[in-house]
Amino acid sequence: MKKIFLLLLGLIYLQLLRSQTSVLFETIDVSTLSNEPKVWTVDNIENLIVVEGNVVNKYDSTGKRTFTQSVKFLGEISKIEPINTLKLLVFSEEQQCICVLDNTLSINGKCKYLDEFGIRNATVVATSNRPNLIWVFDQFNSSLYLIDIIQSKVIQLVENFSGISKMKSEVKAIQEYNNHLFLSDQSGLYEFDMMLNWVNYYEIPGISSFQLWKNVVLFPHEGQLKMSFMQINRNGSNEIPTFHTNSIAFQGNLLYLQVGKRIEKIKLKSLNE
Repeated sequence: MKKIFLLLLGLIYLQLLRSQTSVLFETIDVSTLSNEPKVWTVDNIENLIVVEGNVVNKYDSTGKRTFTQSVKFLGEISKIEPINTLKLLVFSEEQQCICVLDNTLSINGKCKYLDEFGIRNATVVATSNRPNLIWVFDQFNSSLYLIDIIQSKVIQLVENFSGISKMKSEVKAIQEYNNHLFLSDQSGLYEFDMMLNWVNYYEIPGISSFQLWKNVVLFPHEGQLKMSFMQINRNGSNEIPTFHTNSIAFQGNLLYLQVGKRIEKIKLKSLNE
């Protein structure tokens, strides 16, 4: 009986170990740009999109520049993010304006000023996984908008969102993942369903921008890549190899880290798969 008990205990222990996601980081490529990028992203087919001054440049996976587009009229670009393989969203907080670029970086349709939607001070913009929809957070009245940028209409609006969701400071970043919406402030990560019902809160001090992969939260903090887990009362180490980075992007299982002029491409793999 004692042997059976010990065997069962051992099996339970092994299952608990397997439930703790371990991540392998494998560097597979490093690109060096002519200037340090302040705003950049990676599209769905691994093209690197970089804002350099008043110009947006696209580089293919070999590092060759394939397209360029002047966006001087937008002033300072705050964010650029892929909508799909053929389109990119460009946001200027300075001008309170969004534009859509096609796969040649030409402007697709007309740029839209966010005051058309009643937005007075947009500070965070993010694409939705649903076609033509974007999320916009209005810092002025702490409201969260879901907007159809093709039909130019508000699909969903929650006023006083920070108060309702009990966020502790201003919204830093937004991301849709696995049909849930995640928002960060300086204290942690907030999870909501697609109807914006509160689901969970993960305390992650120092988080600002972030990327989600499986049950892992990856984010830059004080010049290094940090990792946390979206599991309550998870016992296990968040320690990872030291990677210096100022900002990150993600596509599929590929993590991109920027430090200075360098963009490092890293393949992620769960050791439990």
